[in-house]
Amino acid sequence: MSTQRNGKIARLPKSIRDQLGTQIEDGWSGQKSVTWLNEQPDVQPVLQEYFNGRHITEQNLSEWKAGGHQEWLRRQEAIDLVRSLKEHARDLEDAADQESISDRLGILLAEQFAQLAYVRVVAEPDLEKRWQQLCALNQQLALLRRAEHQTRVFRLQQEQLERQW
Repeated sequence: MSTQRNGKIARLPKSIRDQLGTQIEDGWSGQKSVTWLNEQPDVQPVLQEYFNGRHITEQNLSEWKAGGHQEWLRRQEAIDLVRSLKEHARDLEDAADQESISDRLGILLAEQFAQLAYVRVVAEPDLEKRWQQLCALNQQLALLRRAEHQTRVFRLQQEQLERQW
């Protein structure tokens, strides 16, 4: 959970805090980061407004590293995760030749369904049980076909909308 921070570094613009976070991760010394911060034009108005113009110190940076920077790291990890997921999804779409992965999976499942249904029904010697199995398979097939139909309708609607634009 993020707390509202109000220290010198916390009040700086996000772009400055992001650059500082990268510097910390790159191993910049505290003195080097403090010097850099105090030289930034966007820092001076903040220090003037909230801290009577007092410069950022290594103590301020140390406190930031223990709190605000840790929150920054967690946000960066979350951002990296989202980017990674987006990239992974793009890779999957490319591998599927822009065809929906669920469509591909549906085809595979339908094929497996057909094979298993055939084996199961043919192997049943009792005609009454075979009839019950066929009825149950028919219900499953109807669900599968209904889903395929809905997908086709959706694609047609999508194509119509794209043509309108």
